[in-house]
Amino acid sequence: MIQADEVKILEETAPPAKLRVYILAGLIAVGGIAFFLGLGRLALTGPDEPRYAEVAREMFVTGDYISPRLAGCLWFEKPVLLYWMTASAYQLFGVNEFAARFPSALAALAALIFVYYALSRAVSHSLAVVSSLALATCGLFIGYARSATTDMVMAATMTIAFLSAFLFTATKRARNLHWILCWAAVGAAVLAKGLVAIVFAIAILVVYFFIAGQLKSVGWRYWLAGLVVMLAVASVWYAPVTARHGWAFIDKFIIEHHFQRYLTERHSHPQPVYYYLLIAPASLLPWTFFLIPAIQRIRRLRPRADRRDLLALFAWVWAGVMIIFFSFSGSKLPGYILPAVPALVIIIGIEIERVWRGEQSRSLEAATWMTALLLIAMGLTLAIYIRRESISVVGLQWLFYSMPLAFGAIATGFLLFRRRRDFIMAAAATVLAAVTGAAMLLLPVLSDRLTLKTLSLKAAAQLREGERICFFVMKEFAPLFYAEGRVVCRPRKGSALNALNAEALTTALEEESSIIVFTTLNWVDELESGKRFVIEPIDSQREAVALRVTLKR
Repeated sequence: MIQADEVKILEETAPPAKLRVYILAGLIAVGGIAFFLGLGRLALTGPDEPRYAEVAREMFVTGDYISPRLAGCLWFEKPVLLYWMTASAYQLFGVNEFAARFPSALAALAALIFVYYALSRAVSHSLAVVSSLALATCGLFIGYARSATTDMVMAATMTIAFLSAFLFTATKRARNLHWILCWAAVGAAVLAKGLVAIVFAIAILVVYFFIAGQLKSVGWRYWLAGLVVMLAVASVWYAPVTARHGWAFIDKFIIEHHFQRYLTERHSHPQPVYYYLLIAPASLLPWTFFLIPAIQRIRRLRPRADRRDLLALFAWVWAGVMIIFFSFSGSKLPGYILPAVPALVIIIGIEIERVWRGEQSRSLEAATWMTALLLIAMGLTLAIYIRRESISVVGLQWLFYSMPLAFGAIATGFLLFRRRRDFIMAAAATVLAAVTGAAMLLLPVLSDRLTLKTLSLKAAAQLREGERICFFVMKEFAPLFYAEGRVVCRPRKGSALNALNAEALTTALEEESSIIVFTTLNWVDELESGKRFVIEPIDSQREAVALRVTLKR
């Protein structure tokens, strides 16, 4: 553990309190641009965003904050924390895309602030600054901070938990408070994503304490107190939902969405075992190349003598356990290892700090130059993509269009003149410029290209009293949110009806006077050919069409 005299040195070398406040304000501003700018300019995309946003909306409207429902059906795919946060955001901002994504952005900002707090307290202020800056400008972290999914809330709570545990072992001040905070955050993570948070907390802390020779110093009373705190936090939802729904909740949530999701390919996300060995480095862009010197230094770590090496060991265990665990999962998605990204950022942050302090080595030099080239390539790629999409750039928009490439060039110029601190700041500015350019120029255009928001709103406006929407050989989720849940739900499966043949649609229509059906142009003939339906066109968007369908009598 770090001794009291080492803590005193850290306090003496830290900048004045007023300057720390300004630095923290600057980091919050960086997070504000990276996570919040243009947050509502893109319609809800993919299968998850509209569903999670709609579950929260139904909670908000009905006032039932125990039983998650989607289109009126019980929906136990994920725990409740994101829904509670989103419902609160709806109360503040109204029911819209910004409010749906606000919890993820807020969670990312909380993780950023806690990284700064923990590293400045346990190691050094310079490491805290560069690591926080790198975290705020990591591609995968930015992407999930701007997504209405459970992944970022899980990542933020686990980040707070693990860094609190590190503070517990590495500092003398407020040790018990940090231990309690660690397990309270684990409880919040269980509310955010499920029981996997407990597995990670126990596995990572036990492995780290064992390797660092600290396992015996953490007595059973600490573990018991931690588990009690975690259970107290998690039980605020798990106790009432289990009491209300019993085996139906356990079977759906724990057996299907924990064990079957991990052990099987039932949820259709199979990937090779090495998948996360590719995703993990890519998640750190544009800072990925600093993994090269970090990996080279693993054998030279001296965790019993150097506080940075102790932190590096902890971060490697944190990231390694998560990556190995999910590498053997039957279902793999990039967001699964998002909680490992802050650990990887701390690892590369130690290398970036070496550049900040003026240290030199071949691997550091190679990492900085490859990063500079990547920044220029990123600016060029964004400019080319905007042009390829035929997006008109006029007036002030030229500033947003040119900034990423300009900042990339400036960063390279600083590197040429060996102004390494300025290079790091300009590299972060390049990412922020790219986020700004994308938010201002790309997102509004991509809404119609990536989602069916427009068609969903038009169909919702045409719904008659009691009429609902379903799908025909089409997996689409936008209407769930944009039609305010007025979608035919299959109670046994807890999902929207996607009729795979005319017979399934006929069965649904026996209970409905009419249905608005979403399908694609190539399946319209299939609906018309059987001559069992009366079809009324509603509208279309790209290859998708909305049709009012009734049975011929």
